Amino acid sequence: MKSGINIILLLLAFFELAYAQQGEKIIVTGDSLRGRRYGGQQVREVIGNVVLKQGDVVINCDKAIQYYATNMAELIGNVVITQDTLKLYTDRGYYYGNEKRARSVSEVWLTDGVITLRADKGEYFTENNEAYFRGNVRYEADGRKLDSDFLRYFKDIEKIIAWGNARLADSASIMTTDSLEHFRNVKKSFAYRHVVITEIKSGMKIRGDYLENRQSEQYSKITGYPLLTRTDTSRTGKIDTLIMRSEIMESFRDSINMLIALGNVKIRRGDFVSVNEKTTLFRNENRILTTRPENSETPPVIWNENTQVSGDTINIYMYKNRIDSIMITGNSFMLSGNPEYPSRYDQISGDITTLFFGEEGLRLTRVEGSVLSIYYFYEENEPNGLLKSSSEKTYIFIKDSKVADVKLYGKPNTEYHPENLVEGNEKGFTLPSFIIYENKPGREEILSGVKK
Repeated sequence: MKSGINIILLLLAFFELAYAQQGEKIIVTGDSLRGRRYGGQQVREVIGNVVLKQGDVVINCDKAIQYYATNMAELIGNVVITQDTLKLYTDRGYYYGNEKRARSVSEVWLTDGVITLRADKGEYFTENNEAYFRGNVRYEADGRKLDSDFLRYFKDIEKIIAWGNARLADSASIMTTDSLEHFRNVKKSFAYRHVVITEIKSGMKIRGDYLENRQSEQYSKITGYPLLTRTDTSRTGKIDTLIMRSEIMESFRDSINMLIALGNVKIRRGDFVSVNEKTTLFRNENRILTTRPENSETPPVIWNENTQVSGDTINIYMYKNRIDSIMITGNSFMLSGNPEYPSRYDQISGDITTLFFGEEGLRLTRVEGSVLSIYYFYEENEPNGLLKSSSEKTYIFIKDSKVADVKLYGKPNTEYHPENLVEGNEKGFTLPSFIIYENKPGREEILSGVKK
């Protein structure tokens, strides 16, 4: 009697197979086949060299349990799902024929010959050529590795969407973000919220809310009032950190290799602070350029301790991770305050001002072209009048943070004003370009992103 039941079940399986060849049912073959009822359903167990087919999808595994009513198969052991160039590997999963969907419930690996995907679990939709992976996801392609909690892969348009602790790394940089879109065919990427880019070689970090990267154009843009930080060590061992904020940062990774900060730019490095509307970092030249856009009423400004410098264009040159010189061109103006006499400011203006620095700080100031200056005198820290002068070129020598000597060249002219004429009348002794800028930002203001 039992033998007769088995024969009937085998006949049922045969007729089911014949029906499958005419429709979209899953076709299953293997070394051994056994029909039985399980949970009220008619099922078929196939063991050994199992092959399942539906359209252009071929599945190999050690064992399969096919459920007739739902057109679904459970896949067990060394599962390989093949569709054209795509292969999906796992140890245990399911294939849903009506939905044309494969689901893995154990570690899964997908490759199409160009990209590879690994995860704790995943699904692949064979009709739409789309995958959804979750848990310790790793995507690899073109020398890049992307890790995330979740990932969707769209094979036909070569697009991925990753979210949850997303981390993208290559040989040059590492990026972390809440979520990421990447279009491999056009080499474009978009990152959203809590974006952090770390340059491996220099340690430079840029944080922002949104990133657009065009790899083929070697261009990227980050917005959301981004923050740049880079910590350097000078040859004396002193640790110094460059911090910069702006409304937008753009990177051009061509032969010039520059980064441009635009809008409400704030920079701090050691005792130096700058506010401007446009800053360009020339990476290959170790140069920082701040410029005054045509529509800006305020020029770039730099503060160093009690000194303020402004002009249409300011170039900062670096050497061995320290400031080597600063050149101000176009309406250059410099003033220095005296903390003990807050109403008295040494002032100098000209066409070009260059500040030269050594290991101990500012050592020489050179001003060229229509030079005007005002310097206050002191004897034993007591005020003693001031000197107004003009020349074509002026050299100011600094020692121990104080003016040691001043030399004038080219039609020099000087006027000494005694103290009795100066005291209480300091506001009358200012150059035409005299302006005190009050918008010097503090370090915490730059780091916190507070706009003023």
